[in-house]
Amino acid sequence: MADPCEVFIGGLPKEPHLLPAVEEALKAALAEFASGANATRGAADDGASGCAIRVRLHTAPKNGFGFGYAFAWLPSPEVAAALVAGHPFCFQFQGQTVISSVRAARGRNGSRAPPPEEPMAACLSVVAFTNLDRAAVTATAEGWQALLRPWHIGLEFSHFDLPNCGAVDSAEVTSSAKRVGDGVVAICFEPGQISLQSATDDFVVRLATLGRPLLVVSGDHQEADDTRVGLSSGVKYRGAQNVDVVGWSTLASYYPSCRSGGRAACASAFVAVAVRRAVAWHLTSKLKVFVCDCDQTLWGGVVGEDGVENLDMGGPHGMLQEKVSELQMQGRLVCLASRNDEADVFRVFDERAGCMKLRRSQLAAWQVHWGSKAASLRRLAAELHLGLDAFVFLDDNPGESECVRAALPEVLAVTVPGGNAEAFESLLRHHWALDLWQGSPATAEDLLRTQMYRENAQRKVVRRQAPSFEEYLRSLNLQVTQLSQRSNKMNSTQLRFSSEAALREWVDVDGRWIIATWVSDRFGDYGLVGCALCSPGVDAVIVECFNLSCRVLHRGVEEALLRRVAEEAQDLGLDKVLVPLVETPRNKLMRDFLARVAAWAEVPCFTEGQPVAFGRSGARRGTMAPAMEVGAAKLRDLQGKLDAGGDEEGEGDEGGDDKTEIQETVKDGQEVSAGLVSEVPAVDWSAVLAKIAEVAEDIPVVHPCAIGGQGST
Repeated sequence: MADPCEVFIGGLPKEPHLLPAVEEALKAALAEFASGANATRGAADDGASGCAIRVRLHTAPKNGFGFGYAFAWLPSPEVAAALVAGHPFCFQFQGQTVISSVRAARGRNGSRAPPPEEPMAACLSVVAFTNLDRAAVTATAEGWQALLRPWHIGLEFSHFDLPNCGAVDSAEVTSSAKRVGDGVVAICFEPGQISLQSATDDFVVRLATLGRPLLVVSGDHQEADDTRVGLSSGVKYRGAQNVDVVGWSTLASYYPSCRSGGRAACASAFVAVAVRRAVAWHLTSKLKVFVCDCDQTLWGGVVGEDGVENLDMGGPHGMLQEKVSELQMQGRLVCLASRNDEADVFRVFDERAGCMKLRRSQLAAWQVHWGSKAASLRRLAAELHLGLDAFVFLDDNPGESECVRAALPEVLAVTVPGGNAEAFESLLRHHWALDLWQGSPATAEDLLRTQMYRENAQRKVVRRQAPSFEEYLRSLNLQVTQLSQRSNKMNSTQLRFSSEAALREWVDVDGRWIIATWVSDRFGDYGLVGCALCSPGVDAVIVECFNLSCRVLHRGVEEALLRRVAEEAQDLGLDKVLVPLVETPRNKLMRDFLARVAAWAEVPCFTEGQPVAFGRSGARRGTMAPAMEVGAAKLRDLQGKLDAGGDEEGEGDEGGDDKTEIQETVKDGQEVSAGLVSEVPAVDWSAVLAKIAEVAEDIPVVHPCAIGGQGST
């Protein structure tokens, strides 16, 4: 079903270099028209009509030329109808009059959603189905949008009524879920509405099976499974994955005002938890390492002064241990950074193991010494081969946290109030960086990730002792198996998939396939470490995304993966391999590797290559990037490892697959829109989440704008 505010506009210029200016001119002309239309029908115009207009230009994936049309979203259905009735629509562009055709959008593509009102560094999406008070839900969502906007975080919040019976149209379900893109679908039943929840089971199950992240606020007053710390109960709704189930008893523990059962308070609590889970879903792929201080943080007391036996392992310290233990079991890495004697710290883990919820075996790495915490975090990042932007640092000392923020602004530093149990527990409940989406069960690789990193530390010792790289490889007995399998960790083009369904959608286009790589050696199994997402061209295999974990970087694996691509190209009778590259501030290792391959093959580097299209799937159009071009026969001769120069252990950059979110925001959905990519600051998640955690218990009873000091409603 078409959006009544959406219109189709044709007859637009198509030249790529003109598209940004076309978009600006079209938006300005539409804003002027909307203002005049409101004045004609006597409607109030507060001057914000221009902000409410959004335009998405559509471009060809192969050459970047426009298709000559756009979709526009007007401030109201009445303005959209007036524009269509006044067909054609004329506007000025570079001194010329453009005469464009206009009609109402037909709504054929249920996944087409308007772009953000303004460029954002991150964009959160929520599609909500509930029978809660619509006005209260809308007002609270608008408050959250206003709160997040100064931090360059966009929030798309769509609200639909729950169906009144079990008979649900499959097309409507699919269309509704697709509108959320990579965001969260949230379903909320009022407290005690068990009968309605049962009647809409089919609707919920169908949404769950589409592979989108799904939050269900159950009408049951009791938890769906257990009452562990954190929002998620980890329960799967009728066997479906990607589902988080939250009971009203949990919401009441976070937002006490909803205990009264008042519809406005319940609506506010629901919107708060929906936004919270959207943030958790967004940060799940960003925040990979949780580094804890020990004294007065992980336990109460100071081990060097109070002794091992007198440390407090209960209260908020036990809650923190349980929280980071759960994060570790879901594939995150837990580390220590403590000013202490290492022997004393591990005596605590060994002698107090019976009353600790975090085990020594769950630690991936540690820096325990009397040096600075910033230096410790740098060393951990180098040891784990991860970017500092993947780190969360928890310490009770505000001075330590502030030093880390000043020296390493990429790190999300959290000050825990170690001397105040009530404030400490409140922070653990309300600091969203500690949330974890648990609807989808941990994979085997998630469960083994800490072990993999600890085994890698042993490899470093052997590497330092080996007289040559070749002997090092022989000593490890490295085995690389390349299989066709899914992965969503992308480096060369930052191509991303939010679910298995999205990946299948990509694979189903034009005979694509995936070459995946597993690596093991005598120390253990690395698991899935990389993949090449390939598609056949006219005379070449196009590597739409080349990804490799930095855990195996500079060990000959990247060369082996490219050789395998070349072998498959020749098996298909194709002469070349094209590797497009989207340069970002964080994929320097990939750029350097392709530059070395180009130099070895004596071909122009990717910066001189022809643009190649990649990433098209389903309703999403592709984009373009310059590509390195190498003959398949030549590439099959690529042997060993190319000289990388510098540290053979590689640079800590695995966190680099979390790129600046503005490009994802622009390309979310189905088309590439011109003129929307502009420079905006990166999101300061430390500031955002700290401010929200500071006043989180007040969120259900005040308008969220009050958090920013603008007063309450």
